[in-house]
Amino acid sequence: MTGRWLATALASAIPLAAIAEDDCARVRAVKALAVRHQLDAATLEKLEAMHCGDKPSPPPLPPPPPPPQAARESRDCADLQMMARLARLGSRPDIVKLVEEQIPSACASPGELAPFKWPNGIAAKRPDGSWQYPNAAIAKTADGRWQYPTNVTARGYDGAWRYPNAVTARRSDGKYHSPTAATMTLDELLGWCCERLGKERCGQAVERIHSAPDELKEALVVELAWDAYRGRR
Repeated sequence: MTGRWLATALASAIPLAAIAEDDCARVRAVKALAVRHQLDAATLEKLEAMHCGDKPSPPPLPPPPPPPQAARESRDCADLQMMARLARLGSRPDIVKLVEEQIPSACASPGELAPFKWPNGIAAKRPDGSWQYPNAAIAKTADGRWQYPTNVTARGYDGAWRYPNAVTARRSDGKYHSPTAATMTLDELLGWCCERLGKERCGQAVERIHSAPDELKEALVVELAWDAYRGRR
């Protein structure tokens, strides 16, 4: 916020042509708000000196309350979102639809979902915390390994990620590959994706990748690279 803006705002609220008795209080009220919100108060300090002289300043306003923290995403919410993502990459729109139908209730619940079944009777969430797709393929094991609905491993026990064609996307040592198995750094892989998808599609995805937690970050890298490989914008 610039001093010019503050001066303009104040001028619209306080007529400076005639100095009223309450000008000092009004100037200080605006100044207090500017300081409270960490705005540039230089212009207001000059106006305060002009209208208030040597009058003592009132105590500062208390700091604004912190913004409310977003509700923590439940594990079940995150797991179902991952399942939908992997089903999409595995070209199973029928499974994506069934999984996405469960996401709103899982993400609205502060606690964990009880074990339940898909409409066809296949177990979805098991008592040990593992998940199955509606086609009975394992989605997530109890110890955290992820699979596509085609039974291809997405994330192995060692933390390595793979594309739906089983090519390693990110090795356990942190090196990356494109879906064609070319070795790249992460920046090179993202650049490879952006050349194929364009700045608008790629820019938003890259921004999300850099701000995501580790497990989701790697899944988003796989998703972006696979879309680039398949030519899906």
